[in-house]
Amino acid sequence: MPAFLTFLTGILVIVGELSVFLSNSYLLFIVIPLIFLILIFQRKRFVFLNILIIVTICSVTYLKLIPYRLPAIPDEIIDRDISIKGKVLDFSTQRLYPQSFEIGNIEIDGIPYSSRIKVYSNFYQSFPGSTVLLNGRIKKSSYLTSLSRFTHPTHYISVNNIEVLSENNFFTSLGKVRERIIERVKLSMKSDEAFLLLSSIMGASSLSSEERAPFESTGTAHIFAISGLHMSILGEFLNSFLRLFTLLSPVITILILVIYNLMLGFNVSALRSVFMYGTMSLARVAGRPGVPLNTLGFAGIIILIFSPLSILSVSFQLSFMAVFALFVVSPLISRFLGNTYLFRLLSGVIAIQLLLIPMMSYYFGTVSLSAFIANIAVIPFMNICVPVGFIQVLCAALSKPVSGLFSNISNPVYSFLNSTTTFFSRFPLSSLGFRMNLAELFIYYSVVFVFLIVFYKKVRFQKSAI
Repeated sequence: MPAFLTFLTGILVIVGELSVFLSNSYLLFIVIPLIFLILIFQRKRFVFLNILIIVTICSVTYLKLIPYRLPAIPDEIIDRDISIKGKVLDFSTQRLYPQSFEIGNIEIDGIPYSSRIKVYSNFYQSFPGSTVLLNGRIKKSSYLTSLSRFTHPTHYISVNNIEVLSENNFFTSLGKVRERIIERVKLSMKSDEAFLLLSSIMGASSLSSEERAPFESTGTAHIFAISGLHMSILGEFLNSFLRLFTLLSPVITILILVIYNLMLGFNVSALRSVFMYGTMSLARVAGRPGVPLNTLGFAGIIILIFSPLSILSVSFQLSFMAVFALFVVSPLISRFLGNTYLFRLLSGVIAIQLLLIPMMSYYFGTVSLSAFIANIAVIPFMNICVPVGFIQVLCAALSKPVSGLFSNISNPVYSFLNSTTTFFSRFPLSSLGFRMNLAELFIYYSVVFVFLIVFYKKVRFQKSAI
């Protein structure tokens, strides 16, 4: 699994650079030996390639950190009416209720700052790549930490007037199509079902905290993070359909997934999934099925090269940990339960929960006690929800009447998803308030990974002895 080891090395390189940037250089005494240890375990023919990738990731990370060397917005201008110029970030930062987006590359009175700002506006949704000038009273976010400034807006502002200084024609055109789809879905479907579809298929955050509560308490909120589950279901659906008409179905499927990802804003979990699905599909076509961990590692390397600071985002960590659970932990559990479809599904759900529950406890302070049974019901049903939701989006892109016609199918499907999740959320003690600290999290995963290493070495030894 050389690609996966290279991926781990890339993460260590980024952690090392961040530790230097944040003046915590003592971490280098842990990171550097680990990097050399992984390089020792790599095959000799991959050492030069590893060094090249390490240098590339190191250089890109340095370039990404340069803007954060700029000063932060000074506290003296907080709660004052000011003019701010900035560039609108991608679709994944946009929200429907309340309507908002984020801007970076901040300038105030011609002075550049390192901050990102969340902009609330009730009348205008700016498109990614646009440079905008806005006026309002800026406020500071209250949950900032030394790391959150790399992944979250540091300030927010409510505005009544936005002047667009320049636009990115491609993203503006794409944004108008996206807005048209969202509007037609809202008009053609029932309210609750439309918002659930938009949140789980278009990545458009449109549910209130009350509407999201049943999904969070049952551990099924992962359906709102467009990731491997969505891309694999959609990819297999499109490939099976297109195979009826052309031998190029895998290539066309990958192109459709890339366009779909553009609509989503190229968020990390979806981007990783597209790379993984594309690699595995082309490997199958070539008759050379790849090693799953290598495929995960390859997708991770690509993301680290283009977006190294994404390792700090919760979605990146949850997404990769979930896939690791499916590839490594799930087969281990299925050895004891059995290899039928139901047991494989159960093994996957148990594996994901074992690796994600501690992380969700650390970040969100809750543990879902109904997650196991709720996911056994919800995950298979997503094989229907994702294709139906995607077809609804396509119908909305064509015309409002076509969207309204297909809503007769999508409405009951998403109504059933909503009612099923609500049913499980009403179980006694569906969720429990519990927060792990960083030390406990580190100990938990250390024990898990040591156990996995020992077990798989034992299995390999038994196979070689036969």
